[in-house]
Amino acid sequence: MKTAVLIAIITLTVTTAFLQVTARRKGVCYTKYTKEAGCRKRGEFARKKVNFDDCCKNKGKGWSANRRGRKTCRPCVEVKIETGYWSSWGKWTGCSKTCGTGQRQRKRQCISKQNTTCSGREMQARKCQRTPCPVNGGWTSWSTWGPCSVTCGKGHQNQIRSCSNPKPQHGGKECQGSPEKWKACLLQEHCPIDGGWGEWSAWGACSKTCGLGRKTRSHKCDSPKPKYGGKPCNESEALGVDYCREERCGKTSVGCDESYEDCSSGSGSGWKISSGSGSSGLGSGSGEQSGSGAVASGEGLSGDSKPLDDEDFS
Repeated sequence: MKTAVLIAIITLTVTTAFLQVTARRKGVCYTKYTKEAGCRKRGEFARKKVNFDDCCKNKGKGWSANRRGRKTCRPCVEVKIETGYWSSWGKWTGCSKTCGTGQRQRKRQCISKQNTTCSGREMQARKCQRTPCPVNGGWTSWSTWGPCSVTCGKGHQNQIRSCSNPKPQHGGKECQGSPEKWKACLLQEHCPIDGGWGEWSAWGACSKTCGLGRKTRSHKCDSPKPKYGGKPCNESEALGVDYCREERCGKTSVGCDESYEDCSSGSGSGWKISSGSGSSGLGSGSGEQSGSGAVASGEGLSGDSKPLDDEDFS
C-alpha cells in the first residue's frame, strides 16, 4: 500500500515537472496514442507546432517535442485537466469599418465540463485600414458683430463664419446655410445736416441815379437749414454785389461827377466797366465789384482808362 502511494506521488511529481518544462515549449501534437505504437496521426488542428498544454486541451492524444519522437511522446491521458481548455481560434472577421481605420477580430471558445474558466484571452484583435472616410464640413462660431455701416442714423452690421470646422474632405459635404447674417443698427437718431444757400433775391436799386453805382442781392441759408449740429453757411457769401449805371453819358446832370460824365467827348457812347480779381458777388449788370477796384474805359473811344475807387460808388 505504501509502495503504491509512493509510486503515485512520484508519477505526479514527474508529470508536474514535465508539464512545467513543456508548458512553453512547442512540439508536435498527435490525435492517436497507443502504448504499443506511441503517438500516431497528426491532427489538422496541430499542423503547426503547439505546446503540450494546448495540444492536450484541444482533443490531442499525445505530444512530442520533435517529429521523430512518436514512441517517446507523452500521452495526454497523463494530464489531469482541472481547468477549462480553449478551442482552436476561429476565422478573422471582416473589417469593422468601410473607410478609415477599423478592427478585425477572431475568437475561441472555453470548453469546460465543470464550469471552470480558461486562462488567457478569448478574443484577438488587429487593426485594418480602409480608404479615408469623407469628412463633412462644419461651421466655425459666429464672429462678433462688425461696425455699423454708417456713422449716424440707421445702418446695418454683420457677423460671419466659415466652413472650416472641419473643412470638407474626401468627398464630404459642404456646410449648409449662410456664412453671413445682418441686423439693423442706429448710432444716433438724427444725422447732422449742413446748411445750404437758397435762391437769390431780385437785384436791389442802383446806388446812384446818375453815373456808375452798385446794386446788391441776397440769399438765405435755408436750403436746407443747418440742423442737429450741422455746419452753417459761409456768411461772406450771403450778399451779392454788382456794378450798375442808371444814366448814360451826357452833359452835366444833377449829382453826376463832371470828371466822368463827358466820357465820350460829346459822342454819347456808353461806358464799359472792367473788373479786377476777387469779386464778392455775381450778377448780370455791366460790371462786378472787386477787391482791387474797377476800371471805367470808353468803349470804341480813344480816351484813356481811369481806375474807380469805392468812393466813386458812394
